[in-house]
Amino acid sequence: MRRMVAETRLHPADFILPAFVREGVSEPVPIGAMPGVVQHTRDSLKKAAAEAVEAGISGIMLFGVPEDSKKDALGTVGTDPDGILQVALRDVRAEVGDDLLVMSDLCLDEFTDHGHCGVLDEQGRVDNDATLERYAEMAQVQADAGAHVVGPSGMMDGQIGVVRDALDQIGREDVAILAYTAKYSSAFYGPFREAVGSSLRGTARRTSRTPPTRGSRCASWPSTSRRAPTW
Repeated sequence: MRRMVAETRLHPADFILPAFVREGVSEPVPIGAMPGVVQHTRDSLKKAAAEAVEAGISGIMLFGVPEDSKKDALGTVGTDPDGILQVALRDVRAEVGDDLLVMSDLCLDEFTDHGHCGVLDEQGRVDNDATLERYAEMAQVQADAGAHVVGPSGMMDGQIGVVRDALDQIGREDVAILAYTAKYSSAFYGPFREAVGSSLRGTARRTSRTPPTRGSRCASWPSTSRRAPTW
């Protein structure tokens, strides 16, 4: 009876596997802040994708970790067709085809040398509109590389409309959009920043993040805490 009336029942098909792929490594690199999770090589990523299919998982969300020398203020490696994320998308699609929903994180923090999710203005603040132009280009190159779904996660105002228009302009109405996160000005993002190799510098991300207000599930780390790096 309990099973019959259960409101929620978890199944492997309900899950998406986040996977980090790092450029220039010959074997998987453990992520210290996430025990049991690694930054994959291209080969180990393909193996993980195949195992996800066998386990009945519905999707895999890819995050690219480029070499530090390729990062710049605009995150141009994120829109390079030969950038690590686009290469990984092609690898996984070649490995699993349509047996797994192949998704890609659409954000700039992995690719910028300042570690922010967008382009910065002269005062070091995230420039929302300039960032949207970059997101539009990212969406197009990720779709061309084989993404079934693009995942804008930078919390820029208007990002979904801009990304949808960019995809439609190149005839990719079939590529879906999953805005999968709300990012708080909180130390809870510290481990994830390590996972994607983001080194935050300059202005705190409080300028483009939701404050962890009282009652929020992230409220245990107030944005004013000196111990709490923002992400």
